[in-house]
Amino acid sequence: MNRIKSVFLAGIIGSQILISCSNSDSVEQLPPSPSSSSELQEYAYCVYINIQECLSGSFTSCPEKGRLSDFCPYVNSSSSGGDESSSSSDESGSSSSDDENSSSSSDGGNSSSIEGSSSSAGNLSSSSAGGNSSGSQDAGIYEGDVFTDPRDGKKYKYQVASSGARVWMTENLNYSRNNTLGWCYGIGEELGTEGADLDACDEGYGRVYRYSTAIDGNSPKGLCPEGWHIPSQTEWDAASSINRIYAGNYNLNNSYPPLGWKARGTEGLYWTSSGNSYFLYMSSGTFQVNSTASTLDYFSVRCFADAEQNCGTAKFAPTTHFCVGTTIYQRCNRASYDPKTSFC
Repeated sequence: MNRIKSVFLAGIIGSQILISCSNSDSVEQLPPSPSSSSELQEYAYCVYINIQECLSGSFTSCPEKGRLSDFCPYVNSSSSGGDESSSSSDESGSSSSDDENSSSSSDGGNSSSIEGSSSSAGNLSSSSAGGNSSGSQDAGIYEGDVFTDPRDGKKYKYQVASSGARVWMTENLNYSRNNTLGWCYGIGEELGTEGADLDACDEGYGRVYRYSTAIDGNSPKGLCPEGWHIPSQTEWDAASSINRIYAGNYNLNNSYPPLGWKARGTEGLYWTSSGNSYFLYMSSGTFQVNSTASTLDYFSVRCFADAEQNCGTAKFAPTTHFCVGTTIYQRCNRASYDPKTSFC
């Protein structure tokens, strides 16, 4: 990819620079190729889909098989043309972007969108420039408002709250750490083998866990994937608009009969990170945090996104941006999209 950039950039006048397109409020498709009758028309950009960058200027044709366009579909394209010393090097370096005053460095000479290490005034902050990745795999994969847990490949739908203040999964956690943790609903009159993977855990219901298992000695993250955490009492109090799943629970507490599996389809009980007695109770008419849980309870876990998450060596705010691979893209009306075919 660096070779491709070097070929077409070498012959471009220094004043023509690769820049990002300005943000809009809706997702637009990549520009169509102009017809032969418009060959003499001047266009503002040459779009290079293979490296996801744009060359600005005044063009009637594009070098190196670029596509003529009046707009640039890449939110955070960066690097300057004409002088390769100001663009990313093979190992490290920095380059400027017109979008939100962000800067980025590249781990392989490719600085499309926000690649590798990045900083921005718009809720993006950088880690070491040109350094090793700080865990893009830990951050998981975001595609079409679906998060893929890199630990086991399970997928979870998620959404940005209507307030825009937080991001949460709309499905319950179904993580078992190599089939050793949590229980699926209705496995028998008594709890069977912990971690058994059954269909009852599917369709967003997830597993139920004891509090100590859910917290996993690491509050508030608990068993949630990297970049996510178990919400506190305060966070639950502000999440009444969350997708409600009535997964039921397993009960060994005689104070709340019946014992065993109960309430699938009518009640949801979720752990908080505020202590082992606090849980969120939801039903069709109730949504409130209580403080009467015990070590005899087995409740669900719903993960909320951290305020900042990793994408390659960069950090981003999941309320306003999303990550695909090691590239950060800006959300469009709180939603993600396929950056290969659309932009916001």
